Amino acid sequence: MSELTRCVDVDDLPAAGLHLDLEADAAQRRALAGRLDLLDLASLTAAVDVVHGPRPGVTIARGRLCGRATQRCVVTLEPLEAAIETTFERYFVLDAGGPTGRSDAGEILVDVDEEEPEPLSGPLLDLGELVVEEFALALDPYPRSAGADETMRRFQETHVDPTHPFSALARRRTSGGG
Repeated sequence: MSELTRCVDVDDLPAAGLHLDLEADAAQRRALAGRLDLLDLASLTAAVDVVHGPRPGVTIARGRLCGRATQRCVVTLEPLEAAIETTFERYFVLDAGGPTGRSDAGEILVDVDEEEPEPLSGPLLDLGELVVEEFALALDPYPRSAGADETMRRFQETHVDPTHPFSALARRRTSGGG
């Protein structure tokens, strides 16, 4: 289960859909920071609307999430603040058939305008886990501090490896042997 569990039974979804506001508490934020390899997760909130889709069995979750996290620079290891604000829209279906189907003549029908719904193994849709997934996707996978490029340049100047695969060819070329 997710650190931020908010399950909705799509079989019991009202005709008008439903709205949920989610906010991770301190314990959930600590657990999520560990899971997402963050130094800190100061806040994570979301507003999610769950509605019936264009076809029977399809459910749509639309929302907006906001979060503040502290990541580590991949070069300098300095802490970096990240402010995330993003919207999302995800489609789900109870059966694994998706937007493809078969006509009476046995032809395969594909609706190219409709997003492929994710299959649900049961009627419960965990909106908390959905928010965590979308937040993780919005984070910079390789955060870099302002001084990262300079640090990389200095490192490369001082750490020249004379045993790289082409070093023998380079020595031969500079000594006039080739």
